[in-house]
Amino acid sequence: MLRLRIEEAGSARAASRELGVSCAYLIDVRHGRRAAGDRLLAGLGLVRVVVPVEPMEGAAHVA
Repeated sequence: MLRLRIEEAGSARAASRELGVSCAYLIDVRHGRRAAGDRLLAGLGLVRVVVPVEPMEGAAHVA
């Protein structure tokens, strides 16, 4: 969705202005270097959903 939004806007800079985030941040998210925040997700019409899962048996506990 992010790549499509950038294409529709004509550039990452234009898309970042429309979405209210920095261009550097937008590019980092696009390339998987940073996670998308709530503002970016909302601009794309998305919401973050957290799904709790039980740890696998024998897996190390991570706090």
